[in-house]
Amino acid sequence: MFDEFRLEVEVEVSSLSITNLFGLLGFVIGTVSQRGVRSTAVVLCLVVGLIYWLAYIGANALALSGWILPWMGVWAPNFIFGALGAWLFIRQSSLR
Repeated sequence: MFDEFRLEVEVEVSSLSITNLFGLLGFVIGTVSQRGVRSTAVVLCLVVGLIYWLAYIGANALALSGWILPWMGVWAPNFIFGALGAWLFIRQSSLR
């Protein structure tokens, strides 16, 4: 019961950072796409969102089962995708 409560608190807190995370990833993907190929950027954003959702659900399941700590299960996908977004942003800004 206590672990489920802690997990729910972590979910609520980490869900606040998801919008910033997807904003960063969407900005980078949008700036990379060429003018006539915007549908590729939309599809790529949908694929990234699906992969994030699967990672988030999987990490939460691992946290509920006790394999990893509750905060780690909730924040791991945010850290991974945040690092990916930051790396892509730095890479994109250094190319211009």
